[in-house]
Amino acid sequence: DYIYIDDFAKAIHLCIEKDISNETLNIGSGVGSSLQDIFNEVEKDTQLKTKVKTIPSDVPIVESIVLDITKLKQLTGFEPKVSLSEGIKKEIQRIQEELV
Repeated sequence: DYIYIDDFAKAIHLCIEKDISNETLNIGSGVGSSLQDIFNEVEKDTQLKTKVKTIPSDVPIVESIVLDITKLKQLTGFEPKVSLSEGIKKEIQRIQEELV
């Protein structure tokens, strides 16, 4: 579950604005995306091929994490605005502008 920073900031702002306290809330997009989805999107948008090197690890592999943002939506009206694809495009543009 990836969320664009602007959406994350908006969720926090809404929680503060609605004076929400003593609640446990998930802040996310509510949409599952894999790391491979991110690589594919970056490759598509940059026309560059990513090279992934996998290494053995003793850390357990988490297959999927998708946050349930139902409670956040009910309490604040929050809806993520930036899709994974749009967020990656924005970040590529930001990085390219910083490199100039």
